[in-house]
Amino acid sequence: MKRLVAAAAIALACALHTADTRACVAVAAPGSYVRLEAEKTLIVWDARAKVEHFVRKPVFEGDPKAFGFIVPTPVKPEVGKESDVLFARLDAFVPIPAPRAAAKAEAVAAAAAAPVVVEQRVQIDAFELVTLRAADAGALVDWLGKNGFASRPEIGVWAQKYAARDWVFNAMRYTGAEGTRVETPTVRLSFATEKPFYPYTEAPPAPAEEQAFFARTKSAMTPRPLDVWVVAEREVDARAGGKPAGPEKVARAEASPDVLARVLGTTAAWKLEPTSSSTWTITRFHESVVRRTAFEDLVFESSGAQDEDDERASKTPIAFLVVAAAAALGIAIALATDRSPRER
Repeated sequence: MKRLVAAAAIALACALHTADTRACVAVAAPGSYVRLEAEKTLIVWDARAKVEHFVRKPVFEGDPKAFGFIVPTPVKPEVGKESDVLFARLDAFVPIPAPRAAAKAEAVAAAAAAPVVVEQRVQIDAFELVTLRAADAGALVDWLGKNGFASRPEIGVWAQKYAARDWVFNAMRYTGAEGTRVETPTVRLSFATEKPFYPYTEAPPAPAEEQAFFARTKSAMTPRPLDVWVVAEREVDARAGGKPAGPEKVARAEASPDVLARVLGTTAAWKLEPTSSSTWTITRFHESVVRRTAFEDLVFESSGAQDEDDERASKTPIAFLVVAAAAALGIAIALATDRSPRER
């Protein structure tokens, strides 16, 4: 049976002009299906080093025998396995307020030598992660198909802007999946980036495969919970295209370096030292939707940063007018002073 690839976008802007875009797209051989059922993600932003530590725990539903997903990043990431207990500690430290939780429950430039270059291979438990640099999205789709990954045109559409930015694609391939619910290992990707971000855009599904799966299992598509915790020196807001977007901000908590160290556990492999900042803030975002509409991925900025920029921008024209008026007045005074007695 062909491998399955589900694509999870991690990039600053991958605009898919469709009403139904999803962060992980299941790509299965005919007669099988997979979708992202739930996800927990931790983003730790090291502002001084400009490094993002992206830790992800996805859960999938479907009936594939083997599957995987793709994570694009700006550069080749450092990859490591993390303990699932991490999210239990985060959930306990920054929980969703009970009333809100109840309401939610209801409700790449071309490579010189080859079109696709394998930059690294990492084995973690039952899956292999392969970091690829593709000349273009078409080359990526061809490589996936020729190397044991199922593929389809939607991946090419989704991946094109990442390839154009010279981002790399981290293809994770799982084998031996059985049943209709599959939990994957918790994996960390650490990479350099200008701003912390989250893969909010999603490649469109294959409607026929999706409908056939729910007909086979006599089940219905349910809302998918998404929880994202962002650790930074200050509270953050989620934005896309400079405007508020993404999951709702539901909670926040401040943490001293000692407390953060207990919440995150051992971070020596991350090259992260909690004492690099005197205080940290953990901001939690949450959503639970059946379908997500997103045209850009999320960028996290310090709360109030956009308001400060807007305020500075609004003051600029006024300041310019004041300076211009003062200059004009100064010129007028100078001209009046320089007039000869006869002119007076």
